Amino acid sequence: MSLFFKLDASNSKDGKQVLYEEGGSSHGFAIYLDGGKIYAGAWENSNTAYVSQDITYLDSDNWHHIALVMNDAANTLRGFLDGGIFGNTAGIQVPGHSGTVAFGSPSEGSQAFDFHDLADGVGTQFHGQIDEGRVYNRALTEAEVQVMGQLDQTDTFTYEVSDGTHTSTSTLELNTLHTLDTINELSGSNGVNDTLNGTLFSERLRGFDGDDTLNAAGGDDRLVGGAGNDILTGGSGEDVFKL
Repeated sequence: MSLFFKLDASNSKDGKQVLYEEGGSSHGFAIYLDGGKIYAGAWENSNTAYVSQDITYLDSDNWHHIALVMNDAANTLRGFLDGGIFGNTAGIQVPGHSGTVAFGSPSEGSQAFDFHDLADGVGTQFHGQIDEGRVYNRALTEAEVQVMGQLDQTDTFTYEVSDGTHTSTSTLELNTLHTLDTINELSGSNGVNDTLNGTLFSERLRGFDGDDTLNAAGGDDRLVGGAGNDILTGGSGEDVFKL
């Protein structure tokens, strides 16, 4: 999951201020501030897995991006702040649950959960602003989180042109977001009903002879079905479909 946050000028960065929390008293996930640090992680009964980063240097003038990425296949739990990784630890098994999802305060206002120090409590409301909270059903790649954390996605260059007598100065602005936007190919296997999911980037998703499901995401994707009964679903870019 990921979100942007901006601190109030009076925020002490203390008191277990909840940015994100979901689950219940037995298990769930959370992102919160406490003791001048930001914590991101999970708990399952008395077993917890959290990563943390010092944020005493953060001011109240700018927005910041935080992401919690859990990869079941790799058994990892990682935290990212403004696109950079600040913690990587072994994950824990968190059972499916139906607890309420909350941004900026504990869920339902009073739901207790386990913090990094195993203290059981409800936390407090976050003193600031939150924007663009997103929960994904897959593990984001490091490159995807880097793109999301780029608050300023442009670079401006100043250059001069001269004919030997007259000189002109101008500026060129480049969108650096596209430096990570490359074409990759995700391919299925022969004889298998594959499900291929795109990322934030431009990709080519190619099925084969099974009944494949191809799901685009961000970027301008090219979805190519195979010989089976395929389902092709576009994303947010300008996608091309070929059956």
